[in-house]
Amino acid sequence: MRSASSSKRRKIQSRTPNRRARGLRWLPVVKELFSIALMLGTAGGLLIILQLLLARFDLLSVVSEAIADLIRGFQQLFEGVLGFGAVALIVALVVVIAVLLMGGSWRCWRLMHRLLRPRREGHSVRKRYGAGAKAR
Repeated sequence: MRSASSSKRRKIQSRTPNRRARGLRWLPVVKELFSIALMLGTAGGLLIILQLLLARFDLLSVVSEAIADLIRGFQQLFEGVLGFGAVALIVALVVVIAVLLMGGSWRCWRLMHRLLRPRREGHSVRKRYGAGAKAR
């Protein structure tokens, strides 16, 4: 009689097909070689086009004009930032002046009101705040 474990082993072995070890697959290698050839060919073509353009134009003048444009751009940017800072400073001064004018006017109004208001006899803190308030 066969044991149960040997029959299980035989079934498991029979389920897995005998696969032979595959060697190197050629399709991914061909794809990789094709992409390498395309990339190197494109780089070479662009290098030839760049060489032709540089032969047609003076490289030194193109670079010097680009640097001059860059410096002019930074100069304009700096002038714009300075102008914006000046406007912000003026706005801040206007706000400070407005706050000082309103605060001074309010204090002047309170002082004039306090000085020009007629004093009434019997006017006390207790009457103003109720019977439980303490006099100062």
